[in-house]
This record gives sequence, C-alpha cells and structure tokens, in this order.
Amino acid sequence: MSFSRIAWPAVALVAFLAACGGGGGGSSPTPPTGTGGSSAAPAASPSQQALSVSAGGSSGTLSLASTSAVTAQASTTPPSGLSALATRRKTSLATGTPLLYVTITATSSTAFLSAVSGSITLSPAPTSAVYLAYWTGSEWDNVGAAAATVNNGTVTFSYPLSPAIAANPNAYFALYDGASSPLPTSSASPSPAASASASAAASQSPSPTASASPSPSPSPSASPFVDTACYQSAAASQSGTLAPSTNFFTSVIPNAKTICISVWDISSDITNALVTAAHNGANITVIMPYSEYSSDKSAVPTLTGAGARIKWEYTGSAPAQPTSTVTYENAPMDIHAKFALVDGVAYMDGHNFFTSDVVMQDGILADFNAIQADLENFPNPAAEPSPSDSFTTDKQLSLLNESTYLQTTAIPALNTGAAAEYDFITESYNTNSSSGDYNDDVYAGMCQIASLPQHVTMNVIVEDYSTDSNAVHTALTNLLVLDPNAHVYSTGSGQEKISMVRSTVGGTVASAWFGSSNSTTTDLFDWGIDIPSSNSTMLNALGTYFGTSSPASGVLGGASPIASPAAGTTPQPCPSIHP
Repeated sequence: MSFSRIAWPAVALVAFLAACGGGGGGSSPTPPTGTGGSSAAPAASPSQQALSVSAGGSSGTLSLASTSAVTAQASTTPPSGLSALATRRKTSLATGTPLLYVTITATSSTAFLSAVSGSITLSPAPTSAVYLAYWTGSEWDNVGAAAATVNNGTVTFSYPLSPAIAANPNAYFALYDGASSPLPTSSASPSPAASASASAAASQSPSPTASASPSPSPSPSASPFVDTACYQSAAASQSGTLAPSTNFFTSVIPNAKTICISVWDISSDITNALVTAAHNGANITVIMPYSEYSSDKSAVPTLTGAGARIKWEYTGSAPAQPTSTVTYENAPMDIHAKFALVDGVAYMDGHNFFTSDVVMQDGILADFNAIQADLENFPNPAAEPSPSDSFTTDKQLSLLNESTYLQTTAIPALNTGAAAEYDFITESYNTNSSSGDYNDDVYAGMCQIASLPQHVTMNVIVEDYSTDSNAVHTALTNLLVLDPNAHVYSTGSGQEKISMVRSTVGGTVASAWFGSSNSTTTDLFDWGIDIPSSNSTMLNALGTYFGTSSPASGVLGGASPIASPAAGTTPQPCPSIHP
C-alpha cells in the first residue's frame, strides 16, 4: 500500500487514533521478530479487536487487527506533546480540519497493528471528504489515499497498515475533514480551541471507551522516537531473484514512501537521495553504528532536518535518551551490513551506498525476512544461511560461505578449465588465525588457486596495501610467488567485496560470491550471498564493476599494482582449512 503525506496543524485532523507506535531507546520493550508467510510482520498472529470510542458528541466503533490487546481513548483535541510545527515541515501537502482523535494503547507488550477499520458518527457531520491519518513520531501521514465513506454523518473506513504500526505503548490516528480551510501561519503546539466542534469540556475530560480503558499518560514535551519505517511487510510479488538496481538512486529512493536503511560510513550520495525522498514525503529511518559516530554525525542534522529519523545501534551502554528524531538500540555487535528495505523490497550494498556501487535488489522472501529481523531489533543474526542462496547476515558465516564458494565452485572450475581467471576485492584484510574466524579460510582458498599448476590469472584488489600489516604483505606477496600470472593491486579507497571466476581471461563472469564482509576476524552484522551461473545479469554487473586491466576499466583499471616480490623469495605453504 502506498502512503500519501499530509501536513497540517493538529487541529486540522478529523479523527486521531492513538495506535501503538513503536518507540524506544535501550529500555523500551524489544519488538518481536517478523516471521513466516509472505510478510516480515511480527511473529504473533493478529487478532481482531473491536473498541468503542466516544468524545464531544461523536461516537462509534473501531476494529483493529492487533498482535496483542489494546484499548482506545477518543478526544476532540490532539494528544499532549504532538508538535504541530513538525507536521508542517513540507509545504505542498493537503490541509484539513480535525474532527476526532483516538489514542491506541497496548495493555502489555508492544502491539503491532496490521489493519484498521471503523464506523464513527461525527458531530457535527463533516461537509466534505474525510480521511484517516496516523502520527509517525514527527508528522501526520495519510493511512490510505482513498477517502472514507460518509453517509448522514457516519464515516466508514477500512485500511490495511503496511508497514504495520507498532504501539509501544501508544499509537495515534486521526480522522480529518479534507476541506481546504487556510492554515495558521504559526503554531508552536496544537490549539485546544482550533475546531468549532471541540468543546472545553471534551478537551479536559475525553469520554472513556466502552471497555473503560485508562486515559493514556501525557506525552513528554519531546515526543519519543517512533520507528514505523522498519516494520514493513514484504511486497506481495517477490521475484525470487537477485538483480542489480540501476535506478536505486534516481528512482527507487527518491520516489519511495517507506525506507529503512542501514549504513556504516554514510555517503553523500545516499544522504542526498534520502533528503529528496524525505522532501517528497517518505517515512524514513536511518540506522548507523554508534562506533562510527564521529564519521556519521555530520549527516544527522541534514537528515533529521528533512524529516528522517536516526537510530544509533550500539553494543555497550545507551549514549543518551531518545528524542522524537534520534534514538539508540542495543545489539550484540555492530552492524556493518548495508541493507535497505524500501516499500517492502530488500536492497543490499557491499560498500556504503555510493552511486558507483553495485546495489542489488533481493527478491527472495527468506532474505527479506532475515534482513528485517536484524533492522527491527537486532537479535543475534541468522545462525543458518537459507538453502536457496547461502545468504546470511553474520559476517563469519558469510566468510564461511565465501570459503565454501572457493572450494566447491571456483577451484573446481579453474582446475577443469571451465574458468580461466579468479578476481577478488575487499576493503580490509588480515590473516590472524582463530578458531571459527573464516577470513583465514578465504586466504587459504586463494593460496590454493595460486598453487594450481595451470597458473591461472589472478587479480586481487585490497583497499590500501601500504597500511596493511606485515602479515598481510607476506600473505599477498606469497600469491605472487606461487603464481606468475597473479597480480595484487591497491586502490586507496573503499570498494565492494567480491570473489568470482571468469570463463576466459577478461571475459564473462561465470559465478561469484558477493557481500559486505571484509576478510577480517571481528564478527559483525554483515551479509554474503552466492550468485549462481544462471544469474547472468547480476554476474555481468559485478564483472563491469570489477573491470579489466586490458582494456583498462572498472576498479581494476584504476588500481595500482604492488611491488613484485624480491628475486629468490621462497613460496610459503598454504594454510589448512578450518575443520
């Protein structure tokens, strides 16, 4: 479902339902992980709950599909703490007149709302189209593009909620009249007397619901962070394939309605695209590791100023308390994976979302579910790769997959002559051996390739050879000693992470491993995936990115070769593979 953004003062909202919004810092309840079916929605199955609402002469019934019990409280004035100024960040959006607000409160743990419907008789009766909106934590958004049905003052509506709205503990909805009445030029907070239908009595004492639910506690002056962007449902049509996204920066991000994205060192390329999306009304959460705060902090004012929300992921103590646009989420390790969930579709990058990167669209549902599980609340990453593509969101498991690719696909192809060239690129590289750390197995496989009697062509690219350790220098030089057709290059800048073979020297890529995992020991949230020989579109994109030396193209065309080993250097034996 697509959302259309609307900006107005809170007084312009007809009905506002406080549906549980998922907020939070380290002390907030942990949302459940999405599982199963065609959706990455929370694990608990939603049940239908009917709630009576009444305030200021308006009354009726709401029906919510919710994963746990909720109550409803209606009012003719906006809930405390919801900023009217934040709703008017964007200037070219619809206006209206508020008729009724409703606050939805989870009675125990976080509740996830996946559908909302209702039949409410409004007093006075609306005189034009009526719409339903919800509070994102920083502004009011339309729940659906279609207007509700109005008959003799009774408003009837039914909308799916995708992504699901999380109540933790509160969420807010509002019915509003779409009349084009002028907006006030300045309003620091919602005005209690903004609507003729809002009486002072109703303002001070909203009518209780039929279920006698308690009134929600007043919101703090700074509304808590509400992450609604990461709780997406997978798009109904999953392609089941991997494909390069050639329009990620020009069309996908700028025109998106809902974006949840994780980065390590955020690039200006993705920052600019996200700002464009925010100005177009997108609901955005950007996740960054707090360990990279000094590198990433400069982008925060730009992003939050445009309307995005920031989630700092941390592994120690929470650095600060959450606000309406910034919060902190505890995790077992840092997130180095570059993931994006955009309108129910998963995208991945191995670098930092630069326009020159290979951004991959992943249409495999199991991968979408694993990515969303990480971005929602950072549990321990997937312990097992999915059988369809060896996808995993754990770094050491992805390096194990890369090593397995070398042993079961790359080396046999090179040994039999089905492939003639091996290409490898990474940003960071070390050879510190440790049980369970599979970066050594990646080097062991590369060493075995260099030892093949055919002396196949090898192109190995590392980010900055001059700053690598002596152990790395020794290992990489050993490849040159073992294989006279091996070449090691340095680029001086970060790149994708790729391991692949070509059918002929400088020719078509036959198969590949692609990921965000550097060949180092530290475990992180990272990803890796096998690209099979049948996926020529994705393989061609990786081959073009990597490039060739003759004619010079891609990363390889601009890389600098390291010095040749000294004459008479003795080759070293290849390390063994972990059992």
